[in-house]
Amino acid sequence: MRETLTFLTELHKDDVTLVSTDCLKQFKYSYRQEIVKAKIKANDDYINKSNNRQHAAWNIIKNVKPYAHNQDSSTSLTAHQFNDFFTHRPQKLLNKITPSDVSPSHYMNHPTHSSHFREVSYHDVRTAINKLKNSKSTDPYGFTVRIVKTLQNLIIYPLTKLFNQCIESNTFPDFFKLSKIIPIFKQGDTEELCNYRPISLIPIFAKILELLLKDQINEYFEANNLFCSTQFGFRKNSSTTSAINSFIQFVNQTFENNLYGAACLLDLSKAFDCVQHDILLEKLPFYNFHD
Repeated sequence: MRETLTFLTELHKDDVTLVSTDCLKQFKYSYRQEIVKAKIKANDDYINKSNNRQHAAWNIIKNVKPYAHNQDSSTSLTAHQFNDFFTHRPQKLLNKITPSDVSPSHYMNHPTHSSHFREVSYHDVRTAINKLKNSKSTDPYGFTVRIVKTLQNLIIYPLTKLFNQCIESNTFPDFFKLSKIIPIFKQGDTEELCNYRPISLIPIFAKILELLLKDQINEYFEANNLFCSTQFGFRKNSSTTSAINSFIQFVNQTFENNLYGAACLLDLSKAFDCVQHDILLEKLPFYNFHD
């Protein structure tokens, strides 16, 4: 079809009586429409053939959308300015929150069993390593996920023993706590600190140990029904789709029972960064986590 368009364009240039302007415009319009259809079909095929359709869809969106970080994001801001802003911003948000007279434990369920971290196997460690997403980003020590995955057969045995020593001694090594923070420009004025989003790159081996402990904590919480029944994020067999289905079911029930339904939607700013450590430390012994 492209060859036909080129041919008709050349004819139109030579003699408008052979191919009229209206005819050429109509063909160009049809040509553009066919391109749109072809792109839609190609995107549909790409998504349908992908194992992770959501990830595939976002890949397409990223390739089309002109993201801010593709623009010139040069700035005179220094690392110290970024560090000071990212460090103190959560506390400034917390200062605006009215203190509550109700203890957090009021909303919590008592577990029926004690928590206990068990030793991990070589298979557990290998599974955790393979769960890591491939990324070219280097951690604070210069490692990448690809390097660790390539070397896993050589390091799996000593790494498993080291992780089990950490679990047995209740120790999370200090060198695991060092992170590399990358400020990602979003949009707006490049000289405004609030227009940047911090990305934290933690050590690869710390990430593996975190995954191993997270799986055990999740198992413990699920077994003791400690998660709220309406918590859909960060749980197996649960997602935003589950949350939407639950909400639709609630709305349908209000209609069927001739009742009023209300929804309160909250967007918590810096939710993870604003977790108060004293409250978190109070919850741990409540859930029977030992020292």
